[in-house]
Amino acid sequence: MKNGFSAGFQNCATCDFWTGSRSLNSARTRVEYDSGVEGDCLYGGKKITRKSPTSKCSNYRKWGLLKSLANSRYKKVKVQFHIQFLLV
Repeated sequence: MKNGFSAGFQNCATCDFWTGSRSLNSARTRVEYDSGVEGDCLYGGKKITRKSPTSKCSNYRKWGLLKSLANSRYKKVKVQFHIQFLLV
């Protein structure tokens, strides 16, 4: 069974340092993983410990493949405004 978190969550599943098996939805706004999966934390360039996807710590860095939800919404509004301005 697939579990997951949206890009707004700050946990191992959405972190750049986590090596567990995971995938992205087509919009790149949600991380999905199989139940029971674990991965290594590579913070500082070395293996620290095995972590579950739901673990959290203070060394979090958003996974580079994830899109920011805030930026996605901002761009959509900006494009809609621009189109409406051109049509007037």
